[in-house]
Amino acid sequence: MSKTVKMFPVLNDALKEEAGINVCEPEFSYMQDEEEVKLILEDHEKEGNTYSALLRDPRCSWFPDDNKLIAGWKITISNPRCLFGKDGIAPADATLGVAVRWSSSGTEQQNTIPFGEFTDRNKMLIFEGEFEYPEGFLKNCLQLEFIVYLKKSGKIKTSETHLGNISGTVLGIVAVYQVYIDGNGSLFPILIEEDKKQPLWRIVHASFDVMSDLFSEDNIAIYLNCAHPDYHLIDRDSSDYNISFFSEVLSNALTLMTEVIIEQARAGGEWENILKGENYEEGSIAAAVSYFIRKLGWNPESILTLSESVHEYINRNLKGEL
Repeated sequence: MSKTVKMFPVLNDALKEEAGINVCEPEFSYMQDEEEVKLILEDHEKEGNTYSALLRDPRCSWFPDDNKLIAGWKITISNPRCLFGKDGIAPADATLGVAVRWSSSGTEQQNTIPFGEFTDRNKMLIFEGEFEYPEGFLKNCLQLEFIVYLKKSGKIKTSETHLGNISGTVLGIVAVYQVYIDGNGSLFPILIEEDKKQPLWRIVHASFDVMSDLFSEDNIAIYLNCAHPDYHLIDRDSSDYNISFFSEVLSNALTLMTEVIIEQARAGGEWENILKGENYEEGSIAAAVSYFIRKLGWNPESILTLSESVHEYINRNLKGEL
């Protein structure tokens, strides 16, 4: 794999530390009934300056196709002056900017959002930004890449001829956050259908390879039927919405969905690998079930223990609404 060779200095770890550049963990939320609901980043991993995490909705009700997503971020720079001049990355009288380049792998949407600028006359800096993603903009993975770039070129001194001085040039990547929102964007693939012949909820699945196929609505999903006469009891936009009933429906659906996957894994001789957390692909159905067991405390010893532990998890995560 070829790499681009920079002909001018760029932001490295040593200079980033000297400048005191820090990107706070992004925050995510959505609006529901005029209330801002915070989403949670879980299962963090770090490799170099790249962070990856799973976006989870404790209420299990955020759908990227139906709901907007609010992303907020903050970056601090305690010693910006060291980024300028012959030992820095920009001419002394240039202007640097900070921006976030975002992209969604599932929809091929992308953009760059500038959210601050500074010169060598600035001291301690705090920049904050926010963006609201429309419905349907996001799928699979949202990547946020925080960059420092040359906002405005400067007058080059004799000692600065080695520096980049073209406006718009990216001079360093501070941090990258990969936020996974597979399935419906909450932790579970839940879809809405309208079919008077179907029950209030059901599990729909294709023929899948539990160890490699993605845990997404293309392979297995919970369908909630808005044409059913009792749907108003689980519809958050309805005045008849009953959180206890919704909790029971969701718990039973998740129990059945997980049991379907477990039976498939056992039939294929893969169940022990799932329990050990081995030999499955990232983002697969097996990886999801392993996560439910290891991180969420679901007990697959029997259908009864599975049901009890799923009910306990759902009740605990929805208790703020009860």
